Amino acid sequence: VYMMYVPVLKRADGRWCAAYYVGKKRKFVYGKTQKAVKERLEQIKQEKKEEIKSEGTVANWILKYLENYKKNDIKASTYATYLTYYRKHIKQSEIGNKALEDLSTADLQAYYNSMTKLGLSAKTVRHLSVIINEALQQAVRLQKIKTNVNAVVVLPKKERFEGKTLSKEDLWQVGTFLPVLGSSTYSIPYVQSKIPQYASASSGKSFTMLSYTTADWSK
Repeated sequence: VYMMYVPVLKRADGRWCAAYYVGKKRKFVYGKTQKAVKERLEQIKQEKKEEIKSEGTVANWILKYLENYKKNDIKASTYATYLTYYRKHIKQSEIGNKALEDLSTADLQAYYNSMTKLGLSAKTVRHLSVIINEALQQAVRLQKIKTNVNAVVVLPKKERFEGKTLSKEDLWQVGTFLPVLGSSTYSIPYVQSKIPQYASASSGKSFTMLSYTTADWSK
């Protein structure tokens, strides 16, 4: 729950008045004096802070989100994976122990950076960000917080797979080794050995792994 206040003004009937918003709902405070209205606004502000704190920590909110919202929208196996990420990397973390309303973008950026330094892959860090981002976005929808502070963090770059080019000798070594495993048919980079250019005795010829199929190395 977040609040916004309108300045205290004096009405035509002599009373003082101020408005405040809880989410999109507007409420009013009246008093005989300007001081009385300001004091009442401050009291309401403190009450709302205590209400927000009762939601608990970031970790508590993320768990509530997973149990009460996300669980209904994903497969059981995916939900189990989310819980594993939560228990291993969020529950006892520094951000997990922060109050939900106190969490900042700087806190999250430091958290992701520390996870990377601890050796987590970019893929794992990005998965954590997805969980945290969705939980915070739901908190915004429910007006528990004003903004999603995860929206502008910078995550580690995705890891790219780079294919390796195998020489003709490498490919034939694979073909020589695989029969030892007890079968003559394997899923491996397919080399059409009966095509002249692949069977050529020219030295230095290489082949790039472009597709996969079944090759029978016994022939």
